[in-house]
Order: sequence, then C-alpha cells, then structure tokens
Amino acid sequence: MAATISSVNTTYAFANQPLMYLIGYTTTLPDRYVVEVYVEGTAARLAKFYLTPNVVGKAHFDLSEVVKDRVSVDEMRYGFQDAVITYGSKAYTTSTFGGQKFTIKVGTYHNGVEDLDDASLSCLIVGGTGQISQGLPRPVSGLVNYNADSKAWFTDRIPDENNVIHMNMYPREAASMAFMCDSVNFPNGGIVATYTLYNGTSVVGTEQDLFFNSTYGAQLPSATDNNRKVTYMGVGTKNITNYIGNPQSPSAQDWTHYEIVIKSAGGGALKSSILRFHNVCPPEKHKTYSLHWNNTTGGWDSAHFSGRAEQTDSVSSKPYRKQIADWNSATYTQAVEAREFIPYQIEAKTKYVLTSIDFSFADIELLKYALRANKLYIMVTGQVGAQLIPVTIDTSSYVVKEAFSGVFSVSLTVTLAQSIRC
Repeated sequence: MAATISSVNTTYAFANQPLMYLIGYTTTLPDRYVVEVYVEGTAARLAKFYLTPNVVGKAHFDLSEVVKDRVSVDEMRYGFQDAVITYGSKAYTTSTFGGQKFTIKVGTYHNGVEDLDDASLSCLIVGGTGQISQGLPRPVSGLVNYNADSKAWFTDRIPDENNVIHMNMYPREAASMAFMCDSVNFPNGGIVATYTLYNGTSVVGTEQDLFFNSTYGAQLPSATDNNRKVTYMGVGTKNITNYIGNPQSPSAQDWTHYEIVIKSAGGGALKSSILRFHNVCPPEKHKTYSLHWNNTTGGWDSAHFSGRAEQTDSVSSKPYRKQIADWNSATYTQAVEAREFIPYQIEAKTKYVLTSIDFSFADIELLKYALRANKLYIMVTGQVGAQLIPVTIDTSSYVVKEAFSGVFSVSLTVTLAQSIRC
C-alpha cells in the first residue's frame, strides 16, 4: 500500500507558480494520501494534508500553496541591514530569504491506520514566478546549468545572439545581479566571476578573478546552507569601485564598457552570459533616477530614466469641528483666534514622475516586469550618498510613445511607499 511521489520539480523551481506533485500507490488503494512538508534538514513540519485519491487512484499536490510566501528576493544583505543593491564592501552577499530547500514526504491513511514516510522528494525553491505563457512549470535549467549557452544570471533581460546581456551604466550607480552558487549544477572546481574593464577594444589593466568563497562574500558552492545558495553580486559602477578599488575601478579610468562573466579560472571556457555594461553619462543639469525591482527569476533588474523627474507633494487630513471658545478660561468666552476646524490624521504623499526619451524596445519589454513587481525602489543616479527610496507604481500613469523608429519615450508615476506623518 506504500505511497509514491513524482514530479518535474526535483532540483530547482520558482515559488510563485503551480508546483505539482503526483502521488500514487504500489499495491492497495488507500482511503487517503498523507502529505507532509518540511524545510530540509529540520524537524519542523510546515504543513500536513490528507488528500482523497481521484477516480484513477492518484492525487495531485501543489507545493506552491505552502512555500510561495516563504521565499522572496532579498532586499537586505545576509545578516545586516544595508541593502543588497548598494552593497559594495565585497563582490558578493548571500541570500536570507531568496532560496530555501523543502522536502515533501508522502504516506497513506487506510482503515484508521496512518503510515508515514513511504517516499519523499526535495526541491530548492527560489523567489521567482512562472506564467502559463512561459510553459508550466517554468524551466529553471537555463539559470542554473553553467555552460557557454546558459544565461546563469537571474535577470529578465534577454541575451543577444552572442549570449551577451547589454546594460547602460551611469557613473557612481549601484546595481545587483543574482545567481545560484550551488555545486549541484556548478562545474567541478576552478570557477570564478571575472571582471574586465575596457576602453574601446583595449583592456584597462588586467582581469580580476572574483572567487566564490567567504573572502569575496559568497559561500562555497559545496556548502550545505541552502538558504545562502542564491548569491547577489554588486555589478554597478558604485559597487565595483568599493570592492575592486583603484586603479581597476570605472571611477579611476577612462572606459567605454566593462564585462562580468562566470568562467573557468585562468581565462578558461565561459559558463554564463556575458554582462556588458556600457558607459553612459547622465545629464548634469538635473537629477535622473534609476528604478530597481525584483524580477521573475529571483533577482533584481533596473532601468534608467534620463529625463527630468518631477516631484509633487500632497497632504490629506480629516478635519473635525470644534466650537470657537477659550476652553481654558474660568468663564466661557469666545476667542477670535480659536480654531473651529481642526485637522487630524494629517498625512503627506510624495510622487515622482519618471520620464525618458531613449528607451529601446528591449527596455520596454523589460519594464513590464517592473509594473508587476512587489518590491520597487528608485535612486538618484550618480549622486554621492544616494539612498534607495521605496515606491509603488501607478500603473495607469504608464505611457509609451514611439519617438522615432525603434526609440520610445516613456513616462510613469511612482509614489513613496511610506506614510509621511505631519
């Protein structure tokens, strides 16, 4: 009567999509199937279900109903309160909530007798999403199989025909890119992320190898702490300047672009898409903003808005009426300076109108993921000491117009995601 379990979700999967497991039996059809979910390596049971077999004796179990709120893209670096996106003391920081491994155990309940732990499967779940249009379950293989044809980076950006992901980068700008640092799919040994700075076709200085170990802020790919396997790398000019330092940082040299790629140590074979960051100078006459959001693959993406950002403030309150009088006097007297209408619950809102006139079609396609994201920040680009500002997007304000062939003007309004109490 032992229960069996099978699924395509046996190694990695995105949390926010149907994660279906098929449960069956070997000999006698039981009255119920018993399903238990655990965080792997712990005795703490998260959930227990009794499922009735269907007409063919099977049962279907959706793991996402248990785990989708237990993993999410990290905003703060591991063990600290500073932001993942702006962190630059080391090349990497590991996740706290970005990935977690779960075990599904199945058994049977028949004639009043419960028989547990007949079979089990485990899967490392990361904080991404999957849509029907992408095929369900959404495949993760291209993000965790490290070879020359893999993307490997947790981004919704699409590589070109040469497996290069292009991004514009302002001076002193922060950005983050995530990947899976796990020996299950990592090639055996000798793998590094390599940073190379270019001026035209010439390499500035030498390549910098950033190894996956605690010295550089990552845990070893063979480490057993599953929560820390999702790893964030600082890839912006501001991040790199902090952990690379002079003379190899973009802030110390004339440069046209720089590249980051996972490859075999010592200049060996490529194991990921090449991240190529192009030098773009922001306008000096006004502040420009970058928008950062959690993407559908379990990492962070960003976009620049080069136009002047309008900021507006509005105040709301609930007034109540009070008789005009001096209520503190010995006798009742009407005071001409007394307030008859007194506001309370006074709150202010700050809105920013982000605009740009140089978006490509690829930028437009990327920005649609920001409209769906639940973690969004803006940051003043190139400003020393600039902080991330949490915002929400007013999706009805999103306007796209084609300025000329292949180039679009974009405008959208974001609101500070904090109450301002007056």
